[in-house]
Amino acid sequence: MSNINGQGEIQEETSNATSTEKKKENNGYTSIERKEEKDVTYNFEYRNVECDLNYDNLRNDIINNLGEKQKEFIEELSVKIKEEEKPFLENIKKYAVYLEGSNFMTCSGENGKILPEQLEDIYQSDFQNNITDVKALAIKEKETYKKKIEKYFSLLKYKDEQIKKVCEINSKNISSFIAFMRNQMEGYKVYLEDILNKTRDDLNLKRRNLLSNNKQILEDFMRMRNMNSTPFIDELKIQNALSKKVKETHEQNHLNLEEKNELLENNLNMNMQHIQEINDILMDREKNIYNIKLLQQKNCHNLKMINFYKLEINKLRESLLSVKTYYYNYKIKSKKNISELINQYERIKFQFIELQKRQKSYEQNFQKKYAKAWDLQKSEANKYIEKLISANQIIHEQIFLKKFYKTNYKQLIEDNSSLISTATKDDENLKTQLIEKQVTVQQIENDIDDEQEKMKKILKYIGVHTQEDLELLTQLFYIDNQEANEDTQKNNRDSEENGLSYNSEYTLDIIFKYYQEKEKDNICRIANNKQKYKNRLNVSLKLIIERKKQEKKYWDNLTQITPDDMIELWKTFLIFVEKYYHTLKERATIIQNIFKEEKLIKENLSKIDKMRKSLSSL
Repeated sequence: MSNINGQGEIQEETSNATSTEKKKENNGYTSIERKEEKDVTYNFEYRNVECDLNYDNLRNDIINNLGEKQKEFIEELSVKIKEEEKPFLENIKKYAVYLEGSNFMTCSGENGKILPEQLEDIYQSDFQNNITDVKALAIKEKETYKKKIEKYFSLLKYKDEQIKKVCEINSKNISSFIAFMRNQMEGYKVYLEDILNKTRDDLNLKRRNLLSNNKQILEDFMRMRNMNSTPFIDELKIQNALSKKVKETHEQNHLNLEEKNELLENNLNMNMQHIQEINDILMDREKNIYNIKLLQQKNCHNLKMINFYKLEINKLRESLLSVKTYYYNYKIKSKKNISELINQYERIKFQFIELQKRQKSYEQNFQKKYAKAWDLQKSEANKYIEKLISANQIIHEQIFLKKFYKTNYKQLIEDNSSLISTATKDDENLKTQLIEKQVTVQQIENDIDDEQEKMKKILKYIGVHTQEDLELLTQLFYIDNQEANEDTQKNNRDSEENGLSYNSEYTLDIIFKYYQEKEKDNICRIANNKQKYKNRLNVSLKLIIERKKQEKKYWDNLTQITPDDMIELWKTFLIFVEKYYHTLKERATIIQNIFKEEKLIKENLSKIDKMRKSLSSL
């Protein structure tokens, strides 16, 4: 009795501990999820109401079936136990035993009749007391099991409510929901297996106690075998057969329970797989919808960008036209200024050479007297010489488009005769270099191939892809040449040039005209294609499909009017125009510096005159 009660208390404590632990785990899980909800603001939301309803229905069906099966199993066990106890008690009541130490005593006559009645009363009282205790224990255990089952179902209800709350909170994350449900199902399985194992252990202990109590009774019956041996043996055989049947039925019931549990697990797994497949299908559908929306947004964005680039191209064209006009006006103005500057430069140069000659005479005559004064002015003179050389180089390279050959003006300071010798030496060196540079036939062919490749690349960048484009461009060059010749004939009647005159200044204008005519051709072609399909709207589906295809071609042609290569070419052209503008600014600053240098030279000349006067006075 004490062992059984102790085991029941231990089971209750373990069940309470497991319930508290699971409550803590659930509370911890909800708290963690609330923290995660505070931290994370944007999550993918998805709710499958049908899945939740199916799961609730399955769970309720399983719980109801478990209660009914438990009741049926308990009723069958109670009926079998009662049937087994009835013949056992009836057989015990037939016999009487009188024990004195270890010897059996049988009585005859009246004393023999009285003793078995007393013994029956004594034996029945002890045995019945044991049976009553056993029954009371069985009733208590039934009640405890019922209470445990009720507690278990209450726990299940409480946990189901918590699960519903957790599912409502965490319905955003389907994958976490499925994992959480699996973990709980596994926990319930483990919990049920623990209960089954404990009930088996309790039943085995009770069975052992009953067997130990019944061993003594069986020994007493074995002693009574002398009195009536044959019916007692038959009854024992019947009892053994009944016990075997009970064991077999118990084993069959256990096997049936295991099979049913396996079937339930398989059904649950199948349902979970179906749910996962449905969720995957829904997720794929949502992904496809999301991708379609993204593609639509990208198409809208691309159309906006195309319109934006068209506007930018138009702005660039306008800016280029304004730059051209400004450049032409500036060029007309700068020609006069440049001619005046060249004349001034030649005068300054002549004066500077004369000054150098005079300085040489002064150095030869007054080298000792005025060495210190000349050393002071020599550094300034060298600076002005370098500035003049740089200005001369800019004028030769940028205006006359010729190479500039530097002369050693330092040697002019030392000796007048060295000027003529250095110039002749430079000319001889140039002649010798030209003689040494002998060109072979292979080099000429390679140069021709390189030039052809360069021409092809230049034509591609300009937008000349076909022979028709090339013919159009050449026609524009010849037309421009004819217009230029007509202008020159009006201004200069003596001009007799029959070839194609090349001016690098007007090439950009010709290329711009070429782009304008290409755009006109494309627009005319597109307009012709549109007029063909204006009157074919109400014909048939095939014609409508063809019209859509041709509209696509129309938009492709519109995009090809200004391809990406042309946009890059205009951008690079803009960069070079900006650089050219900066060079013009630098040229203007150089011209201003030249005027300043003229003033300084005049001041130096005045100083030299003063020096001469002072020397003459001495």
